[in-house]
Amino acid sequence: MPPTVTLDESRVARAVKALMGHLTKEQQGSSSSSMMLLAEDRMVYLTVGLRATPEERVKKPVRIPLAHGLYDGVEGAETLLITKDPQSEYEKLLRAKGVGSDVKVMSVSNLRNKYKMYEAKRKLLGLYDCFLVDDRVAPLLPRLLGKKFFETKRRPAPVNMKRTNLSRELARARDATYLYITTGPCCAVRVGRVSQTPRQIVDNILLAAPYIFDGVPRKGRNILSVHVKADNSIALPLFRALPSATGAAGMSQQQEEEDATKAEEEAEEEEEKKKKKKKPASTTKAKKPTKRPAAPTTTELTAAAAPVAKKRSTAKRTASSSSSSSATRSSGRVATRRSTRHN
Repeated sequence: MPPTVTLDESRVARAVKALMGHLTKEQQGSSSSSMMLLAEDRMVYLTVGLRATPEERVKKPVRIPLAHGLYDGVEGAETLLITKDPQSEYEKLLRAKGVGSDVKVMSVSNLRNKYKMYEAKRKLLGLYDCFLVDDRVAPLLPRLLGKKFFETKRRPAPVNMKRTNLSRELARARDATYLYITTGPCCAVRVGRVSQTPRQIVDNILLAAPYIFDGVPRKGRNILSVHVKADNSIALPLFRALPSATGAAGMSQQQEEEDATKAEEEAEEEEEKKKKKKKPASTTKAKKPTKRPAAPTTTELTAAAAPVAKKRSTAKRTASSSSSSSATRSSGRVATRRSTRHN
């Protein structure tokens, strides 16, 4: 059985009260009405630090129930449901199932055609408070919506459109929060709004915490710390794992040894890759000085010149014989001419 992580209710209440007091002072110090409205819309998060980061990202989020929904009491809150085509068919389905008019429907094709540009996607982000999506088309959304939705943690929550009680399915998806498993060292889950009361936020944390701890990889033995915070605020601690192996939330000695061995192996592999990519400067081979050839001796010069002299003497004899033969032929022609004239 993995170690269980429990939060002390009194400590949670003190931390939430201190956080809300800090945010209230920030809000009072702001003179701009728009900044005050923005402060009321801020989310409260429960962050969970992990001992070992997950090896891969999990695409499907974990649904976490809340005692008080994030949009309870929000006047005029509207929800956008992204569905398959055709859009009119799903609009009729929602009305037939008794879903309220506060849930709007948009098909994937309309989303693709109307919200191509970045500014249009930003405008869409501000039009609705909550986003839901048919789980059959959920894999298409990262490319259609862009990174802005994911940066603001407003990614649409998946719903099962084949449920008999569709109205209840949509309400549960809207009122819940979600745990997204990434490859980072911590997980952040929305557990309330600044506009809610401290008691409501405490209730949400106490109800959601066990589901969150059970949803992280390797569960309680992988949890290092738990904090509560708001957007761009300080993080107040709620839990810290004991450093000893026998602590209530500590990891077993065997697991710690396995993690340490794995970390050492990964470090060694990374070091080997770095060595292969970049050679140290000390291993560069120095250029050897070029040696000048020694001056040839008299014997070597004589031996080298002998073939040349032989070629020259042969050429002279050939030229001499050629000239003598040409002279003989010339004298013969002259004698022939004289004899012809005499006759």
